[in-house]
Amino acid sequence: MRFRAAIFLALAAGFGVAASSVLGEEIPKSDRWFSVVNVAHPERRGYLHIALAPSGSADAPVRAVYDRPMLYGRERVSMHIEALSLNDEWRSPVRLSMNLLFGEKTTACEIQVARPDPNSAAGTMVRWEEGVSTSSPLKAHAVLRETVLDLVCRRPFDKAQTLDFAEFDVPLRATEDLRLSYAGEEELERSGQKRTLHKFVVTAAGSAGPRETYWLTDGHELVQAQVQNAAVQPASETDARMPVAQFEADQLGEKENARRMAEGVAGCAAIAAALRAQSAQTGAFPTLNAAGGDELPPALQLAPHALDGRNFKPADYAVTSSPAAFTIKAVMGAQSYVADEKGVESGTYRLATGN
Repeated sequence: MRFRAAIFLALAAGFGVAASSVLGEEIPKSDRWFSVVNVAHPERRGYLHIALAPSGSADAPVRAVYDRPMLYGRERVSMHIEALSLNDEWRSPVRLSMNLLFGEKTTACEIQVARPDPNSAAGTMVRWEEGVSTSSPLKAHAVLRETVLDLVCRRPFDKAQTLDFAEFDVPLRATEDLRLSYAGEEELERSGQKRTLHKFVVTAAGSAGPRETYWLTDGHELVQAQVQNAAVQPASETDARMPVAQFEADQLGEKENARRMAEGVAGCAAIAAALRAQSAQTGAFPTLNAAGGDELPPALQLAPHALDGRNFKPADYAVTSSPAAFTIKAVMGAQSYVADEKGVESGTYRLATGN
């Protein structure tokens, strides 16, 4: 479900936001991929994608996108959340748009957080689902579960500085009081090699042990996490997507999958031709940062509806370019096709279709 920014901005006019909780630090732009595997049931696997960027909205300056498709045998459960939040220690949510897919069933909702008291992070959560709105109290410092992977990378290596928060869980109704703490250095073995890393734990009141564990480098980069019953590790986009992409290809069948992906390949070729034509005229490619197909500049002179297809739409393409290079990506579910200015191809579609 696409982020309905216009609707959210209109709704925001009637809600107070705790402006005093917004920090002055620069809002980072990042794009991170993680492989997720159930420790007890390795066949239950998928990935988590987290993208952060400035939103341009004064009352909610951080925009985050979370994608988490998981395979459970022959069933797929996918979660897509787009969130606008405060730039505070908790990335406190202000507006959310969520889409859940379980098998063939889709659940979509939108959430608006009201914090009328500027001295409190607590407030009210209004949820819209299928045209019906419900309201419920919201605890102070409530965050999405996926946000913790961002929060832990920003915490100091100091046992005295803990972070208390209340965690949202899908479907964003219940919350649980938790604490994020630094536990010191620990030696961790991975791929036959031992490394000394910084360890953080998430605990619940009355819990006998940590519910979640995170290991970071000196540079605050995540190396590994144990989140409840799942092992989470940083991965390249291709490696992270691969299990779900292969599942999707198997569901379609090799020929049908190849036919659908061919449309995305053709769309990338059309964009590449337009980029090269502009470079021939001006001497350089345009500077673009993950621009969707519907955001490409008019100077590229793509034919109207050139990227509108049966299986791919303009928003399914992303173009990143500098004066001397470009990368174009087409995405269909977890499957991707990537091409650069040299004609080098990559992504998950090749293994999935047997090409």
